[in-house]
Amino acid sequence: MTFSTYLDVAISLVFVFFTISMFVSGIVELINAFWEQRSKLLQLALQKKVAYLSYLQTNIDALHLSIGWELTTNITVYQWITRVLGWLLTIAALSFGAPFWFDLLVKLVNIRNTARRPQSSVVPDSR
Repeated sequence: MTFSTYLDVAISLVFVFFTISMFVSGIVELINAFWEQRSKLLQLALQKKVAYLSYLQTNIDALHLSIGWELTTNITVYQWITRVLGWLLTIAALSFGAPFWFDLLVKLVNIRNTARRPQSSVVPDSR
């Protein structure tokens, strides 16, 4: 083999290397563009969710519902008593368990259905 054959092989290998590197760099740029676009979309979606949550929070606050406890430092004795009483009633109700409440509900529905129905004026057909 002559020197020119080695030179041709070397030039071919360099050409193949540059071609492959150009192809791979194109793929890398494509992947980066994809992730950049996805990042922008996720940021936009997150901003929308945050805006919606703040909208909900302001509307719920505007209702002035008395749900939960207010974080105040000057709590009266009456407020403490009602809070403790509420917790005790909740604990007592939960301690009865689901079977008790289900049976009670069945009895209440049964009582409602046992009322006398007014007699109908229509005489049944006797055929």
